[in-house]
Amino acid sequence: MAVRRKILTLTLIGLMAAFMGPVCANAQTIYEIPPTDLKVTPTDEYDAMPTFGWTCISGPTSFEVTVGTTVVSPTGGIPAGTLKYDETAKVNKWDTRTGTPVTGKDGYYSYTYKPTTALAVGKVTSWQVKAVRAAKTKDDADLGFDGTKSTATSNTAFSVFGNILLSMKADKAEVVAGKDTVTVTVGLDNSVATAGGPALATLDFTVTYNAAFLDAPDVTGKGTATKEAGKVIVKIAEAIAAGAAAGAADIVTLAFKAKEGGDVTFAFADVKATSPDITKATDVKTTTSNAATKVLPAVTPGVIISGAKTPGDLTDDIPQLKDAIVALKISTASNLTLTAEETTALTNYAKAKGPVGVDDAVEILDMLAK
Repeated sequence: MAVRRKILTLTLIGLMAAFMGPVCANAQTIYEIPPTDLKVTPTDEYDAMPTFGWTCISGPTSFEVTVGTTVVSPTGGIPAGTLKYDETAKVNKWDTRTGTPVTGKDGYYSYTYKPTTALAVGKVTSWQVKAVRAAKTKDDADLGFDGTKSTATSNTAFSVFGNILLSMKADKAEVVAGKDTVTVTVGLDNSVATAGGPALATLDFTVTYNAAFLDAPDVTGKGTATKEAGKVIVKIAEAIAAGAAAGAADIVTLAFKAKEGGDVTFAFADVKATSPDITKATDVKTTTSNAATKVLPAVTPGVIISGAKTPGDLTDDIPQLKDAIVALKISTASNLTLTAEETTALTNYAKAKGPVGVDDAVEILDMLAK
């Protein structure tokens, strides 16, 4: 009796294996089976094109991804595999595939898709993946399917914030010490807020600069400012979402008086933000394009080139006859033969005092006569 039971058991196992074998190899030939393990992986909280992932048993020829009510996958779907007619079995079988085999799960493959167009800003409450199989080609057994019974839905909510960008730029590439002011403008692009994206409840940031070349700035705009050596600490505690502050808006202006010659670079530090919807506040993006200036040395009236011991150095306040001659030659458009240092000094003088002309020659001759 025990022998018969063993034979019967082995026979049943063999029949099950024979039945399940082709199902695993081509599981969705006829039956529609929905994908599993749906997940969304954003690069960060501001990623408007997160990566969607799922697992599916073999069989579909394409997938369609829908976020809310919007299809985000390309026209024709996301390729999953192709069908090939088996002349021996006289059926269409799943052939090539684009997914990655799942370890330990025979016949299952994992897929990912990253949209090429930004999703609508706001909270997403659900998204779907529909497995689609191409229609039959050579036999009636392969009926194909439209995804009616092979659509999986994820109700795990996620938010699309979009890009919150803090920017900074200087209004002048060059300024003259003791004369000019360079104005640095800090802007915030929070345009996502007008489309239902996150409003900022608070925003803190620090602007650093070269204190040896610039005086501490006058600060206007939102929030409060604390000035320390070489930096300005700004703290804003108000909703930055709608009205004049929405979109790409200037929020703070810093006006620096130039005091000594040298190159100045402005930079952000310690950027922090809070919002009911943002969990990783330090990920506010920043840009400092054109956030630099060059402070030219102060120019002594009546000294055009004679003080140029080094490029741009006009610390010598004693004019020479050559300065008057240079001024007269410039006034009459005569050719000048100058060293590189003298040319730089002349250029800087013109930037600081205006076009060089007869009036400069008269001023220099008057100074020499005294």
